[in-house]
Amino acid sequence: MNIANKSNSLQTRSKQTAPPLTQNIMKLLQVIRTLIAVCSIAAATQAGAAAILNVDSNGVLTGASGVTINGARYDVTFADGSCNTLFNGCSQSAFAFSQSTDALAAAQALMEQVLVDGPDGNFDSDPSKVFGCSQFLCQSFIPFGKQYADRFEGALVNNWQESSYDNYTTAFQLSDTDYTDNTFINFALFQLVSEESVPEPGSLALMGLALAGLALGRRRRKA
Repeated sequence: MNIANKSNSLQTRSKQTAPPLTQNIMKLLQVIRTLIAVCSIAAATQAGAAAILNVDSNGVLTGASGVTINGARYDVTFADGSCNTLFNGCSQSAFAFSQSTDALAAAQALMEQVLVDGPDGNFDSDPSKVFGCSQFLCQSFIPFGKQYADRFEGALVNNWQESSYDNYTTAFQLSDTDYTDNTFINFALFQLVSEESVPEPGSLALMGLALAGLALGRRRRKA
């Protein structure tokens, strides 16, 4: 074979078969495209699984279903009364949460998923539309601790008419104080529905990229 023919033969083979590194890059790009599609589906699934607000015939928010807290699903109901009457004598075993971190996570979820303005009503900018409240402020207790016999500790959500003032914190309150006639305080009663969690789209993407990197590394070692 002369030099010209050998050169033509090499050019033909290079056109027919891409270098191994180029093939790996193309496969990695395909994996990334697939991950983008999966993340889009996951994000749509999470959006479709938003909390369902429970609103009565008078337009008053009475609670919500499917509130996501630390990956688990809860139903919540707003109620008037005292800790003693609503939680079996204000017993800690009757509380949905036993740690301040979990109760504060529930408070944040309440503000971000339930006490919101939307097509069902303006429950953030108009706190008087929340059950048990009829003022410019609506406070919701979420009990989690019982360090003293006559009082409980709970997360306290402050839902102001001026949304920029909205916040949550922890506070102590007497167990037998009845808030039925109070116009700006209620209790948020949470009930666990499902502990199943949906991975965040970002987590799915990172996991997929890690797997793709491992696969690419194996192909390079084999080459």
